[in-house]
Amino acid sequence: MIYPYKSIRNTSSTLVLLILCSQAFAKSALIDHAVIVGQSMSSFYMYNLSEGDQRYKEDYEALLIKADSTFVNYEKSDAISASDLKQKWQALRPQLNYDLYSNQDYFVPGQIRVQYRNYLNDLYNKVTENITKEAQLEQHLSLIDFNIEMISARFFDLTSSPYGVQSLTPEDMKLDPIKASLEIKQRLKDLKQLSNKDTLIKKISSIETKWNFIERTVINYKEESAFLLVYYNKRKIHQLINNSKDILMADI
Repeated sequence: MIYPYKSIRNTSSTLVLLILCSQAFAKSALIDHAVIVGQSMSSFYMYNLSEGDQRYKEDYEALLIKADSTFVNYEKSDAISASDLKQKWQALRPQLNYDLYSNQDYFVPGQIRVQYRNYLNDLYNKVTENITKEAQLEQHLSLIDFNIEMISARFFDLTSSPYGVQSLTPEDMKLDPIKASLEIKQRLKDLKQLSNKDTLIKKISSIETKWNFIERTVINYKEESAFLLVYYNKRKIHQLINNSKDILMADI
């Protein structure tokens, strides 16, 4: 005997599940792109701060290529949502090259700095507008990574800027480093409570320790001499987050 109502109900449930999975994938793709753009900005301005250390040029060039690929993934997952960012990224991306203005002694032209900053703002707003209370461990980790890279990128931007904090607009200030840091700490606390694996808890504790070590510098924008300390510790935090995700994936 055929039960059409039951068949329709099952089909409807499947569609809802597919939509939810698609939305989750799109959100994840957007966060991935935002994290890489944040990293690229940190490396871009480290090249400035180091007065042309080739290591950081190699870093930012590799990260910009990765930012391109993560944007493609985001666009594939949600072309409509990505459309408003696509034109901005395509306009900004070719300008992120010191070779275009090498006669200016590692000085980034103001209009490029503003354009880069505005794109970071757009990413930050787009991600935070869609954040809900997440219960899954991997989502907590991704959002910790996101917040750390966003406020670290802002730190390197301002540290390398001749005008520092004075150059921030009200729109820039929506990326509040103190608020973001509080969220990082809360998510780390939640992760410890949710995790039941010692190896994962140890990784989370290491992330927490390293973040506490650089937090004051990153959120105050004052200790300019500490940019090397911030750069390498935040990179280690990113590695620890990826290692933590690998531990989670091993259980699936």
